[in-house]
Amino acid sequence: MLFSLFRNRGPREFDYTPRYYDPEKERRAERDARIKAEMDGAAPGAAYDRERFAARLRHSWQRERSGGTYIARLVLVLGGVLGLLWAIYSAYLHTAG
Repeated sequence: MLFSLFRNRGPREFDYTPRYYDPEKERRAERDARIKAEMDGAAPGAAYDRERFAARLRHSWQRERSGGTYIARLVLVLGGVLGLLWAIYSAYLHTAG
Protein backbone atom coordinates (compact mmCIF):
# COMPACT_ATOMS: atom_id res chain seq x y z
CA MET A 1 0.00 0.00 0.00
CA LEU A 2 1.61 3.21 -1.17
CA PHE A 3 -0.31 5.76 0.89
CA SER A 4 -2.11 5.38 4.15
CA LEU A 5 -4.39 8.04 5.59
CA PHE A 6 -4.35 6.58 9.07
CA ARG A 7 -1.23 5.71 11.01
CA ASN A 8 -0.90 1.97 11.54
CA ARG A 9 0.65 1.76 14.96
CA GLY A 10 2.62 -1.24 16.09
CA PRO A 11 1.73 -3.40 19.03
CA ARG A 12 1.31 -1.64 22.35
CA GLU A 13 4.16 -2.07 24.75
CA PHE A 14 3.70 -3.62 28.14
CA ASP A 15 4.88 -1.41 30.98
CA TYR A 16 6.06 -3.87 33.62
CA THR A 17 7.22 -2.63 36.99
CA PRO A 18 8.73 -5.34 39.18
CA ARG A 19 7.29 -5.84 42.63
CA TYR A 20 10.66 -6.65 44.16
CA TYR A 21 13.76 -4.54 43.55
CA ASP A 22 17.15 -5.41 45.00
CA PRO A 23 19.49 -2.40 44.68
CA GLU A 24 22.44 -4.43 45.96
CA LYS A 25 21.97 -7.02 43.22
CA GLU A 26 21.71 -4.22 40.67
CA ARG A 27 24.97 -2.60 41.87
CA ARG A 28 26.69 -5.98 41.88
CA ALA A 29 25.60 -6.66 38.26
CA GLU A 30 26.83 -3.23 37.12
CA ARG A 31 30.13 -3.76 38.90
CA ASP A 32 30.56 -7.23 37.35
CA ALA A 33 29.85 -5.84 33.88
CA ARG A 34 32.31 -2.98 34.42
CA ILE A 35 35.04 -5.34 35.65
CA LYS A 36 34.42 -7.71 32.75
CA ALA A 37 34.72 -4.82 30.29
CA GLU A 38 37.99 -3.73 31.91
CA MET A 39 39.34 -7.27 31.72
CA ASP A 40 38.48 -7.41 28.01
CA GLY A 41 40.39 -4.17 27.46
CA ALA A 42 37.39 -1.97 26.64
CA ALA A 43 36.99 1.47 28.12
CA PRO A 44 34.60 1.67 31.08
CA GLY A 45 31.09 2.43 29.91
CA ALA A 46 31.95 1.82 26.24
CA ALA A 47 29.27 -0.84 25.81
CA TYR A 48 26.68 1.42 27.39
CA ASP A 49 27.66 4.34 25.17
CA ARG A 50 27.48 2.13 22.11
CA GLU A 51 24.00 0.87 23.05
CA ARG A 52 22.80 4.40 23.78
CA PHE A 53 24.18 5.64 20.46
CA ALA A 54 22.46 2.80 18.59
CA ALA A 55 19.17 3.60 20.30
CA ARG A 56 19.44 7.30 19.44
CA LEU A 57 20.31 6.47 15.84
CA ARG A 58 17.36 4.09 15.52
CA HIS A 59 15.05 6.73 17.00
CA SER A 60 16.23 9.40 14.56
CA TRP A 61 15.75 7.06 11.58
CA GLN A 62 12.23 6.24 12.69
CA ARG A 63 11.51 9.94 13.09
CA GLU A 64 12.83 10.69 9.58
CA ARG A 65 10.74 7.93 8.05
CA SER A 66 7.59 9.04 9.82
CA GLY A 67 8.24 12.66 8.76
CA GLY A 68 8.26 11.64 5.09
CA THR A 69 4.95 9.80 5.40
CA TYR A 70 3.49 12.80 7.20
CA ILE A 71 4.42 15.12 4.33
CA ALA A 72 3.09 12.70 1.71
CA ARG A 73 -0.18 12.37 3.61
CA LEU A 74 -0.41 16.16 3.97
CA VAL A 75 0.13 16.70 0.24
CA LEU A 76 -2.47 14.05 -0.58
CA VAL A 77 -5.10 15.56 1.73
CA LEU A 78 -4.40 19.13 0.56
CA GLY A 79 -4.65 17.98 -3.06
CA GLY A 80 -7.99 16.35 -2.33
CA VAL A 81 -9.34 19.43 -0.57
CA LEU A 82 -8.17 21.73 -3.36
CA GLY A 83 -9.67 19.40 -5.96
CA LEU A 84 -12.98 19.39 -4.12
CA LEU A 85 -12.97 23.20 -3.84
CA TRP A 86 -12.17 23.51 -7.55
CA ALA A 87 -15.04 21.17 -8.44
CA ILE A 88 -17.48 23.14 -6.29
CA TYR A 89 -16.24 26.46 -7.71
CA SER A 90 -16.46 25.29 -11.32
CA ALA A 91 -19.97 23.87 -10.72
CA TYR A 92 -21.00 27.22 -9.23
CA LEU A 93 -19.66 29.11 -12.28
CA HIS A 94 -21.61 26.89 -14.69
CA THR A 95 -24.87 27.31 -12.78
CA ALA A 96 -24.45 31.05 -12.15
CA GLY A 97 -23.30 32.03 -15.60
